[in-house]
Amino acid sequence: DQRIAAAALFKDTDRFAIVSERGFCPRFVKAEAGTVIFDRSIVKHDYLLRFTALHEAAHFLMHSFFYENRDKSCTRSMIFGSRALITPDDFLEHQANAFAGAILMPDELFIDTARSFFKRAGFGDGIWVRHTEKARLNDYVFKEFLVYCRERFGVSHSAAIVQLKKYGLLEDRYEKEGEDLRTAYTLPGTGDRISETDLGKRQRNKCTGHRAQGTVEFTGHSEHEGRRCTRKGQRTDSRLN
Repeated sequence: DQRIAAAALFKDTDRFAIVSERGFCPRFVKAEAGTVIFDRSIVKHDYLLRFTALHEAAHFLMHSFFYENRDKSCTRSMIFGSRALITPDDFLEHQANAFAGAILMPDELFIDTARSFFKRAGFGDGIWVRHTEKARLNDYVFKEFLVYCRERFGVSHSAAIVQLKKYGLLEDRYEKEGEDLRTAYTLPGTGDRISETDLGKRQRNKCTGHRAQGTVEFTGHSEHEGRRCTRKGQRTDSRLN
């Protein structure tokens, strides 16, 4: 979602554009440095406003050196979504979200709450494992937990999920053709999770298509080995550090 959620101003301005809900007829307002301007859609919901305000506060407290003398607009996907950490801006957004999450969802209280919900669903260790039969049958428990987080901690569902991943309370297990894959591969860039079998097929197909262009390297984003495909189609395994 690329709609603007809020903007932090690091310099005085006489012409900050305010756009109508339909995206027409912008008007310009005067604002001083240190001002945060929120979109109406954020202000309507306390849990969105609370998290967004802390996110923007983190930019002022920790990132003024980076955004000095320019405006910083944050989209909804930056604040409430997940993104690959590639550019410096990606890391600063991640840090701002971590700041807001740490204040609104204190670690001990959040962890104890999550474990109590997940144990009700039959996960004895208090860790929710997605894509399993148990998770599908007890999906209502996970939804109840997200609603509770919104009401108790004042955070969005996506913020609660990010916090679960941070504390290792949310895992992926893929059950396919009798295989129980506790750890799947994460594809670079997309963040998609696939089984080791499917990853091998993708690598073999891609090696065939790139054989004439030289050496192509693939690495699995997990504890498993990466694979290297050479021009002749040979494959050697090497352990990742």
